[in-house]
Amino acid sequence: MAIRNRKTPLPPEAKGIVGTVRLARRAKDLAALREGDIAIVDHPDLDSQQAEALIDRRVRAVLNTSPSSSGRIPNVGPQMLAHAGITLVDVAGSDLAAALKPGDKVRIEDGKVYKDEILVVAGTPLDQRRTASD
Repeated sequence: MAIRNRKTPLPPEAKGIVGTVRLARRAKDLAALREGDIAIVDHPDLDSQQAEALIDRRVRAVLNTSPSSSGRIPNVGPQMLAHAGITLVDVAGSDLAAALKPGDKVRIEDGKVYKDEILVVAGTPLDQRRTASD
């Protein structure tokens, strides 16, 4: 007989984005993403091709373990995600793969990632204002 983990339901006042975690660190991993997933990527200087692939998969949010825009090269990936309404959070320097497994349910609010309402990591959300070119 299988024992199932009882998940704590979200409190009614909980806000943010809720979804299932999927790792998409390589291009071939993108095929496993489903609509509404939260993708964990490792794309320094997120480019337009990477952003377009994530938009096409209709993910709800992207957690990038590398800086999405370092300033070394011009890149529009973060702007494309923001324009598409996809939340992008930079969590550079964190090892999310150790803290989260594919299939885990998480909630993202103001750049903070919660699993079972326990804070896993806090990052920097990159919204349209933060990704706009001057």
